[in-house]
Amino acid sequence: MPGCCTPRSCSTAAHTHAAAQELATCAAEAEGQRWVSIAAFAHHHHGKNAYEAGDYETARESFKQSLFLRREAGAQDGELETVLLAIEAAERRRTTQLVAG
Repeated sequence: MPGCCTPRSCSTAAHTHAAAQELATCAAEAEGQRWVSIAAFAHHHHGKNAYEAGDYETARESFKQSLFLRREAGAQDGELETVLLAIEAAERRRTTQLVAG
């Protein structure tokens, strides 16, 4: 049946959505408390979750926020490079989606 999902895929989608909500809440709370490193970590993992779900625009935005916060926290170049690579990967996938879609 079109539009239906198996119990496993529905469970995975629900888990992905729940993880996204939890990470967004964690990031917002950490930013509110000015826990910059924790907020950067939460944004990065929110981006990874979005990327794995195929939401490359959200992934890109989350990675960019992580980069901003990591810079603010004085992260090492290697840590920043990892985030820059994640942004590039999300941008490539996003562009591919836009061209195909």
